[in-house]
Amino acid sequence: MKQRSFNKKAYLTTITAITVFCIFWGSMCHLGGLFFLQRGKGVLMDGMGDCSPFDSAEVEIDMGELKIYTGEDYMVSYRGYPEGQVPQWSVKNGTLHIEQQNGMGWEKGGIPAGCSVAITIPEDAQPDMNIQLSMGGMELKNLTLGDMKIDLDMGGLKLTDCSMRDCSVDADMGSIDLIGCSFADGEFDADMGSITLKDVTCSTADCNADMGSIDVSGSFKGLAADCAMGAVNVTTEKGSENAAMQLSADMGKVTVNGTGHGGSYQQ
Repeated sequence: MKQRSFNKKAYLTTITAITVFCIFWGSMCHLGGLFFLQRGKGVLMDGMGDCSPFDSAEVEIDMGELKIYTGEDYMVSYRGYPEGQVPQWSVKNGTLHIEQQNGMGWEKGGIPAGCSVAITIPEDAQPDMNIQLSMGGMELKNLTLGDMKIDLDMGGLKLTDCSMRDCSVDADMGSIDLIGCSFADGEFDADMGSITLKDVTCSTADCNADMGSIDVSGSFKGLAADCAMGAVNVTTEKGSENAAMQLSADMGKVTVNGTGHGGSYQQ
């Protein structure tokens, strides 16, 4: 029995190592070679402008952080991009489109670190968000939004005191952190990074981490968590003790409300 357990762990270690290498190599190829980035040459551009009201947003940025604020009106701004590589935006049929093209810009020395795009929305607006960031993360606070779909190639996500409908996050190289947030149904996938859902309120959450731990606390009706290399820790609030749970840790320990359950737990 011990030999079989050892063989399983060795197999999982090998598979995970191969997966991590492929993710890393693919990210490097996709981004054009992270380690050859230089600080952008020439004048760095800042800009801002009003835009028409919108019910949803489609955002695709090659490099830079994305920020979302509340204010009096709809607005888009950016800072720290070389001329000719600034983000472009438009509103069509109620959808805001933001795209930052030619992101790597080798002929101009690349884009400097610290560049960012910001979206400002009125407090009563709750747009759906579909966000793709190649090289950059997100840190949002005190927002009420619609459905959220976020894809991060290299960068982490931190949401604090945010309310959403459904929430889907896929992070290749970066952690996923939701603190004090509420949502209906959530799907969270981290290839190289941990997943932390702290003091959340939701109906269901589905978490998968290849290389990193999963920590969940809060109130929910259903929780699924699968961790390849790392531990799974769950703390339920009063009223969620009998929630449906399916938890597994291939190379780690599952703990529910302070009690260890080996590599898996289900109720």
